Amino acid sequence: MILGQAVTTLDDKKRMNIPSKFRGYFQVNENIVISRGFEGCLVIRSIDEFTKWQNKILQQSEGLKESRILSRQIFANSEVVLIDAKGRIMIPSSLLEISQIKGKVIVIGMSNKLEVWAEEKWKAFDDETKDKLEEVASVMSNKVVVLSQKPEKSFDSETKDKLEEVASLLTEF
Repeated sequence: MILGQAVTTLDDKKRMNIPSKFRGYFQVNENIVISRGFEGCLVIRSIDEFTKWQNKILQQSEGLKESRILSRQIFANSEVVLIDAKGRIMIPSSLLEISQIKGKVIVIGMSNKLEVWAEEKWKAFDDETKDKLEEVASVMSNKVVVLSQKPEKSFDSETKDKLEEVASLLTEF
């Protein structure tokens, strides 16, 4: 399990050290996936974790515009990168532009992945959200309960499957 946070820097060659506290989850000379995340961060996953997440995304209906948007934005803004012998990765310019990362970088352990934040974006996000923890937990709990309860109206199996997919994605995102 990947937990905690650490500070690192982006060098002139667009390389970032994987902080030492997180290196045990990844191997030197291992390919990993770095992709666009939410709220302006980047996300680093092992190939296996990215494949699991990709499969969840691809299970969504292509008929839904939101599914197509999510797929396009995530897959078009994901790259396989190599962790070099010194524990560094090179972040593609396109992802640096999206995330506005330069200089100091905050790396957050998120159970099965890392989030990579521009320092000022992380501070703003943390300041905005740290006092809302209970409120957010309550809202998320209510959404999962509503989706998991047996509704008075019966749904066909396809609709039930879609509701279950949405409920499972709530915990992933």
